[in-house]
Amino acid sequence: MPASRRSDDLTILIVAFVAMALLTVAAFVVAPADSSPRVIGSSFSTRSDGAKAAYLVLKQLGHAVERSYDPIAAIGAEPGATTLILASPAEEPSRQDVRALRSLVENGALLLAYGRSAAPFITDARRQDESELDDKTREFPHPSRHR
Repeated sequence: MPASRRSDDLTILIVAFVAMALLTVAAFVVAPADSSPRVIGSSFSTRSDGAKAAYLVLKQLGHAVERSYDPIAAIGAEPGATTLILASPAEEPSRQDVRALRSLVENGALLLAYGRSAAPFITDARRQDESELDDKTREFPHPSRHR
């Protein structure tokens, strides 16, 4: 009897191991792919280079948070009560965007720009020549502090 008992235990152990391995493989095959967008800086992305956490934290803190795909000039915001976040923009700014952004900041809006692709929005740099860009933080004076 003891030999058949060991055989039964061994059979159960092998079957359990094979079932666990099959379930693990099935979980990887059936699991949905990461549906988070792969756009760097996206407020929809939960990836390490995404900004969804910042978006949700600002919202939970009571800030009126909005996503916009409109040109900066089309944003009808009160400059003194606006914080504009440029999170690794995917496209080059138009001259109109640069002028509108400059006007917003000069009239009291706060600007948080990050990522190399945000540099052309705040300087005369263009993406074609990224050799002069670096990862240094730059501070821009707030207009109301110098009046």
